[in-house]
Formats: sequence, structure tokens, C-alpha cells
Amino acid sequence: MMGSEVRGPGSGVLAAPRHSPAIVPNFPDSAITPATPVRSDSGLRTPDSGRLPPGAGRLHVDLIDGQSSATVIAAHAPMKLLVPSPRGPAVWAFASSFGGGLVAGDHIALEVTVGDGASAAIGTQSSTKVYRDAVDAWAQQSVCAQVGADGALALLPDPVTPFAASRYRQRLEVDLAENASLLLVDSITSGRAARDERWAFTAYDSRITVRRASVPLLIDATRLDHTANRGVVERMGRFQSLSTALLLGPRFAADTARLLTWCAAQPIERGAPLLVAASPLADGVLLRLAGIAYEPIDRWLREHLHAPAAGFGDHWSRKP
Repeated sequence: MMGSEVRGPGSGVLAAPRHSPAIVPNFPDSAITPATPVRSDSGLRTPDSGRLPPGAGRLHVDLIDGQSSATVIAAHAPMKLLVPSPRGPAVWAFASSFGGGLVAGDHIALEVTVGDGASAAIGTQSSTKVYRDAVDAWAQQSVCAQVGADGALALLPDPVTPFAASRYRQRLEVDLAENASLLLVDSITSGRAARDERWAFTAYDSRITVRRASVPLLIDATRLDHTANRGVVERMGRFQSLSTALLLGPRFAADTARLLTWCAAQPIERGAPLLVAASPLADGVLLRLAGIAYEPIDRWLREHLHAPAAGFGDHWSRKP
């Protein structure tokens, strides 16, 4: 990670003193190819730029006749963008890649725009597998999202699973307008449990940046590598999975209060399979989870985030 680092389960929250520029991929013209026009309930429309580079995707959601409607759906291999619910109370989309994972040198970049009053939710078909780095390069993913006034966005991907000797970097950038709301979950596992991999990747570098009206609300960074005095395995101890959950905005005010109350009332049990901590934010809550496996984290998220996620439909709760 560039800048300050956070290592281990207790990664920190930084209140940025100044505006940080949004991370928007800079794609060379030589990599650009035509995008396929898409049909929405409002008619056929080609993405604004008309062209996308390899690995890029674009989703625009607008409020049309009282319904959230996907007005732009575009993706270039190796990204795939599936939209089973292009119109309704919320638009649901699932991102994936050909081959079911990322190899060194891949850069998957998704741009999301949610218009005023609209709602959208984005998940993944399965966990994001990051394959072994054989060329000394990072596998990268980025999401750059803008949410209009009174809009709502849910980012609910499955966990990232970095294989042994892999390098993975991700950037999640969300800019919220006034009264916009955000639900975000970001998780990582220690590797392939069936192969007894435990934090054997070379490096993991993640940063979440959220702004409201271009003013930073949250910069949350995590870097795990083997350059410290102790390796990641020793620092993680018995924990095999980490997760961050974020609720921001008026849509989730009641859920924020409920989660803060719940966390404050929980005793700390020695040897517990799951640890949960909550940090209040200006208009939301940041949750951190550490589990002896991903399963206890998954159960907790589905139970305690069911209510806020249900406002976008039941696609997330129905996933196995």
C-alpha cells in the first residue's frame, strides 16, 4: 500500500485531512475496443464513451418511472457483468471473470454510476481466486462508484482468496452525494484450505475510500505481506479470514444503531470462533470481523446484514 499501512486484524481508520483524487484507471487508446450496445426498458443505448478496454466494465443505473433501471451495461473480457434484475426497486448485477479468477498482470476495473433516487447492488458469482504470481506482477481490481442524491449502493462481493505466492491489490472508491447511502462488505480468506494454505500469498494490498460530496469520510487501508519482523501467519494466529463491513447514510440509520448496540453488549470470549468490533462513524458504522474460518463470518453477515441487504432484493440472502 502507498502511504500508511495497517497490518493484521486491527487495521485502522484514517480521517483524511485533505481531498484524495479518485482512482480512475488510465487506459491507453490502443487497448480500447467497441462496447456492445445494451437494451434497457428505456430503450437501446450505447455506453457514453462507446468503447471499453480489456478488463473494464460499466454499469449506470437511473430512476425511470419510479423504478431503478440499468441504462448502461457494458463489459470487456476478461470481465463479465451479469444483470439478472435490470429494473425494479433495485438493479442487481454480478461481476465475474473468464477463468473464475485473476492472474498476475490482470486489471479488472468497474465503473458504477447510480443516479438520484436509484438503487443498485453488485455482487460476485463466487469467491475471487487470485492465482500464483509467476511474472512478478500484481493482480488488480478497482471499483470507482458515484451515487446520486437519495440513491443507494450495495457492494456485496464474495471473499477474495489469494493462492500461495500471489500478489493482489484492490481499490474501492465511492463518492456519495448528500443523503446517499452505502452498504459495503469486503472479505479475505487465508487461501485454499483444502491445500492447507495459510496466509501464504506474497502480498495483499487493499484500500477503501469513501467521500461525501467530494469530502473524505473514510480511508481504510490494509496491507498484509511478509516484510515485517513476523510473517502474516504468526500475526494472524488462529484466524483464517477477515472481513470489513460498512454502513453509511440515512437509509441504514436504524441498522447502524442496532449494530452498535449489539456489539457493545457482547462479551469477549476467550477462544471464540469469531470476533466482531464496531466503530461509529459520522453517519454510519464500520465493522471488523475476524474468524477461524470464513463460515462464521458468512453466517454473521447474513444474519446481521439481512435487513439492510433485503432492501435491495433477496439475491444476496439466496446465495449458497
